[in-house]
Amino acid sequence: MKNFLSLLAIFLTLHSGAQIIKQGDTLNIEFKKLSKPYFFGAPALTGWIEGANMLFIGSKPNPNDCSFLFITLKDSTLIGVFKRGKPSEFMFDTEGNSVLSDTSDIFLLPLWTVKNRTRIDSTDKAVLNVLERLYETTMQADDGHPDEETLGRYRQFQSDTSLANRHIALLFDNYQTIISETRIAVESGLQPENCLRIQN
Repeated sequence: MKNFLSLLAIFLTLHSGAQIIKQGDTLNIEFKKLSKPYFFGAPALTGWIEGANMLFIGSKPNPNDCSFLFITLKDSTLIGVFKRGKPSEFMFDTEGNSVLSDTSDIFLLPLWTVKNRTRIDSTDKAVLNVLERLYETTMQADDGHPDEETLGRYRQFQSDTSLANRHIALLFDNYQTIISETRIAVESGLQPENCLRIQN
């Protein structure tokens, strides 16, 4: 019994030193707790130029050994955390204030990362015209597929930082990602976190 208590005390001491990150934590404060950060190239998680060449930052030399990875833009702006485990999840700073306010099982580029770098112009209707054309060609047409010209114009908002009101296209893009991932999860028999079961 004495040996068991000694092992339990050692385990609790070691475990209490592990960093735990949860929703509501301040991202910058949690990042500063890393004694030695290790940097890893993140996979392509988004088609938006702001999300190109993102980095994961962990506490160990192998990212697979880290219980969580900080996510930064290529300019080293912290935007969230990827928590490894069952289930894995992303936690995001959705307001640009360093607070981990939202969790998701899918990656969604936070709106402020694009909005802060976008010219906002209430007289420029280009993004609204493209979204209207997407609506006409997908929801109101017989075949339900947008034409290549409209898709090309929409994709410009992902990469051309000189266009006004790009953040509106990102809102639509994130919405489409949520809908698509939810459909895939439902078809796989899973209950996504953003769905409520309304049938018994």
